[in-house]
Amino acid sequence: MSWNNGNAFHGISNLCQKLNETIFSLFESIVLMQDKKKAAPVKGPEVKRTRRDRGELEDIMFKLFERQPNWTLKQLVQETDQPAQFLKEILNELCVYNKRGTNQGTYELKPEYKKSVEDTGAE
Repeated sequence: MSWNNGNAFHGISNLCQKLNETIFSLFESIVLMQDKKKAAPVKGPEVKRTRRDRGELEDIMFKLFERQPNWTLKQLVQETDQPAQFLKEILNELCVYNKRGTNQGTYELKPEYKKSVEDTGAE
């Protein structure tokens, strides 16, 4: 094969063009993947929530549990607008966390508090 041959030059030219197209396509794919990663929603800083008085929050919790027997932590944070960590402290005192069963992942009042809530509701 001679370099003076037009067919050989044309073949090399086509090969270079295909190589450039492949490289460009790969580069374009990488850029698109990076754009998708950037577009993924990033969790922003949570809104600071101020703690209520403990007794006041306990009253609110009892009223919520009168309305519905089982609550997730997320629901309680939304309903009370209190910090999750603060709610957990109170929930550990007042509630049982259901780890399995139909109410998995929810809190319900401990039996000793259920009676007092039922009694106050009956009066």
